[in-house]
Amino acid sequence: MPDMEKRKEKQIIVIVDDNPVTLKAGRDIIKNDYNAFVVPSGEKLFTLLLSVKPDLILLDIKMPGMNGYEVIKELKSRDDTRDIPVIFITSLNDAENELEGLNLGAIDYLLKPFSAPLLLKRLGTHLRMLSQTQTLKKVNEELLQAKEQAEAASKAKSFFLAQISHEIRTPMNVIGGMAELMREDNLDEVQKGYLRDIRDMSGSLLQIINDILDLSKIESGKMDVFPVHFSLADTYTHLCSTYSCLARNKELEFRSFLDGELPKVIYGDEIRIRQIITNVLGNAIKYTHQGFVELRIGKTIRNGSDWLVVSVADSGIGIKEEDRSKIFSNFQQVDQEKNRSIQGTGLGLSITQELVLLMGGSIEFESEYEKGSIFTIYLPLIFGDKGKIERNTLFERVLAKGNVSVLVVDDNPVNLTVALGFLLTHNIKAKTASSGPEALGILWEQARLSHEEPVFDLIFMDHKMPDMDGIEVTRHIRKWEEKTRQKKPIPIVALTANAVTGTDKIFFEAGMNDFISKPIIANQLNTVLKQWLPPGKISAGAGEESKEKSPLKDQMELLREACKLCSTDEAERIAAVLPQYAGSSEMAAALEKIQKIIKSYEYEKALNEIDVLLKSLDRG
Repeated sequence: MPDMEKRKEKQIIVIVDDNPVTLKAGRDIIKNDYNAFVVPSGEKLFTLLLSVKPDLILLDIKMPGMNGYEVIKELKSRDDTRDIPVIFITSLNDAENELEGLNLGAIDYLLKPFSAPLLLKRLGTHLRMLSQTQTLKKVNEELLQAKEQAEAASKAKSFFLAQISHEIRTPMNVIGGMAELMREDNLDEVQKGYLRDIRDMSGSLLQIINDILDLSKIESGKMDVFPVHFSLADTYTHLCSTYSCLARNKELEFRSFLDGELPKVIYGDEIRIRQIITNVLGNAIKYTHQGFVELRIGKTIRNGSDWLVVSVADSGIGIKEEDRSKIFSNFQQVDQEKNRSIQGTGLGLSITQELVLLMGGSIEFESEYEKGSIFTIYLPLIFGDKGKIERNTLFERVLAKGNVSVLVVDDNPVNLTVALGFLLTHNIKAKTASSGPEALGILWEQARLSHEEPVFDLIFMDHKMPDMDGIEVTRHIRKWEEKTRQKKPIPIVALTANAVTGTDKIFFEAGMNDFISKPIIANQLNTVLKQWLPPGKISAGAGEESKEKSPLKDQMELLREACKLCSTDEAERIAAVLPQYAGSSEMAAALEKIQKIIKSYEYEKALNEIDVLLKSLDRG
């Protein structure tokens, strides 16, 4: 029994030759190292193959009946034998015959009579190579299978994220939108506090979703960097104004420093650089309960190149030695017992590190538990061009003049209410459709009754709707425009709760012009209206006459939004133009008072003064 098991463990070699002397000689040479089978003809080889699968065949060329060439052709034509390696054995020392055999699929040639050392060496070498090839093939198959599984998992995750993004952003659009549209002048202080909490928590939930989507983009390699020319000083001022307010709310000292040697304009992804600093600075304030938080932006030279250096220091709780390795891990919050009251997903620093690496930089930290931390970020410093800065016009509100025809398509009636509410703040009374077919019906009817082109000045189209989604509706509209030879296509803007990478490409390929992510942000809507509505039907800024709002009231409401965001630079910019709208010396004095309050960063006090003025404007 042991001999049989040992025999089974050996590799199987079959020798095919019509010469008994060759068969015996070959068997005697290899029997100690391999399981040797001998057959005198090609026909008998195929009988043997019914019960035995060899690891290699030694095949004679010249045999009665089937010769070696005919045998190998048959072997290679069968699914169950085509992968068996074949070495021809021959007494013909002929290059032409050798080439013919190799062309038919043989892996080598051996001359008769056998040389024992050469035969064993050739067999050992070929079998090792075949074994390695089979192992490599198996590994490749496993890798391919793993790749397919990973791609399937990635598609499933992307689908899940798209769905969850849509399902969460849709109610968030309603909650956040309704909260933004609510008046505050008829609420008491407690009710105002409730409303601010709703707005704040909606923003927090949106940030969580954005963090998860950012992580998904990074993991799938779809996170892109979009460099622009931007003012580093403006970014610094915005960050300081926002976070100095948050620090003061916690009674922390906020320190800041911007190196005067830095270029005024740099070239980089402003949004991602701001996100990086925001994540680190936000963490510093979040985990510091007394003392200070400090932001320093400077430059250094590393390996002969200029680098931007961002340093955030704090006197917070610090990081334990055993928690240092977790700092940049996903969904990790260190020292959870002490920090259980602090909200967060544990993704901020993980995303920050990935963004820094994506931009070719690095991030380091030093920390002493219960004394504080210093995070230092290094990013390549590329000088920018002041003439190529994109100007910010967020606070020039677009107002409709005359008849602006807008259609909003959404299957959710509450989403329609929110969209109509936002559009009304721009003096736009839009038509609505609750489905794709209804939208097309309205469009055809409008085209029949109106001889103007385009039929609508702008269409806001929900992405995901039952029966016919926004993509399909848009394609129908574009085909209709082509068929009826419309001179100017209708601008179509997608309303989407799907913020997954690649969605924008789907919109543009379908013929849409732009998109807005839900929940609707007032500034984003303002930008879209300014870009796509006919210039002759809108006025940019609040200086135009409006029956519903005075220019001063409109600017005061914008100022109120800036103060709620603790955005000093934006608040000061708006406050600076207010005196021109003052109709009396008393109003001028009140506006000057607000300007001074804003410059002292007392935002709560500024909000109270703004509310008093808004109430007086309502009373006329």
